[in-house]
Amino acid sequence: MRYSTSKTYIYFSEVMMTISEKAKKWSLLIISTLLSIATIVAILIINHQIAERYNSAIGKTRALFGLTEIMYDYKYFFAISSIVAAILAIKAHRKGHRHSGAILICTALVAFLLVFLRLWKLMVVLN
Repeated sequence: MRYSTSKTYIYFSEVMMTISEKAKKWSLLIISTLLSIATIVAILIINHQIAERYNSAIGKTRALFGLTEIMYDYKYFFAISSIVAAILAIKAHRKGHRHSGAILICTALVAFLLVFLRLWKLMVVLN
């Protein structure tokens, strides 16, 4: 889209370039945030399902619940999304979003740790 003068065109293109650069920086933050939150929510839902299953189990099923827990091993695939979220947060941190990037790095690391913690045991105790 050209305007009548070349100075206006140059200014317009510079403004559009800065807007697109800012959008790229913010998109890293938004994607990292969504991935971290989605991972945390998914892990909490899976652990809640495991806790409900444990509470409904009796006798030998409770004693051998580790075998039943194997059915929920797909939760470890969510570690991939938390790693991707951490990588995107690190990139955003390097591009100038210092404070929000650092917070998102911590959030992604918490999401990564929650994947490997057995939160369902805590849910059973608190229930």
